[in-house]
Amino acid sequence: MEYLRPSAAVQTRQSGFSLVELLVYAAIVAVSAVFIANQFDNLRAGGAIERAYAEIEKVRSAAISYRNSPRRSGSYADITITLLANQGYNVRPFTDGENENTYGRSITLASADSGADATLTYETDSSEACGQLIERYTGAYGIKGNPSCSTSTLTLTLE
Repeated sequence: MEYLRPSAAVQTRQSGFSLVELLVYAAIVAVSAVFIANQFDNLRAGGAIERAYAEIEKVRSAAISYRNSPRRSGSYADITITLLANQGYNVRPFTDGENENTYGRSITLASADSGADATLTYETDSSEACGQLIERYTGAYGIKGNPSCSTSTLTLTLE
C-alpha cells in the first residue's frame, strides 16, 4: 500500500502569495495608476481650453458691444480690457481689469487699423492649447483673417 502514501518529495503548499504574484499585482496597479493620471491630465487640459474659450468670448462680446455703442460709431479706437472693465462692460470675472486672465496670463485688447479692427491676444498654457483655440476661431464670425499662434499666444483680429 505504499502507492497510497504521499511521497516525501511532494511538498504541501503554504497559504499566502508568492513573490511572482505580488509583482504581477504591483505591475497591474502601476499601469492602472499611470492610465488614470493620464486621463486626469487630459480632462484638466480640456477644462483649461474651455475656460480660455469662455474668457476670450467674454472679452470679444464686450468689445463688440463697445464698438456698437452709439458713442463709438463702429470704432474700436482706444479700446483696452481695462477701459472695458472701467466702463462697466462685462469682462469680469474672467479678467481683473489689469489685462490678465484669471490664471495670471497675459490677455490684451488694442485697436488696430485706425480703430476699424481690434487685436486680441491671449496667452495659453501651451502651443497645443493655442492650436486648439485656432481650430475653434478659424472662419468664425467676426474674426478677420486667420487667427495665429506665436509659441503659446493666440492672436485674433476682431472686425
